[in-house]
Amino acid sequence: MSQPENQWFDRKSFKIQPKDLAKALVAFANAEGGIIAVGITNRSLDGLPSAKQANQLRQAPHEFTDPTTRYEVEIVDIPDPGSHSSSTKGPAQIYLFHVSPNRERPLHNRRRVLPKGWGPNTEAQSR
Repeated sequence: MSQPENQWFDRKSFKIQPKDLAKALVAFANAEGGIIAVGITNRSLDGLPSAKQANQLRQAPHEFTDPTTRYEVEIVDIPDPGSHSSSTKGPAQIYLFHVSPNRERPLHNRRRVLPKGWGPNTEAQSR
């Protein structure tokens, strides 16, 4: 949890909306890939996601990116957060989204929100 956020690593809360997670996934995939750790707010563990949150997180790349972002989810179980979080009581989880870099065409979310420089009239669009 002490790793700084950068172009290869980001933290998100379980409260993130699926479309917002998709934007982060697209940004990582269109760059060099990286890891998005979901379940952390202000460097403290969120605890456990609800069943609905867990399902929405896993579905975000399929429902909100085109083509679907290549990724793997690693679920890290933390039975006793103890020193990791003073606010979390009981077990916690972190969902690590390992995002692969996209080597084909630029990815975008299905609402056509493209990263800067990836508009319809840019040279980057034709790569």
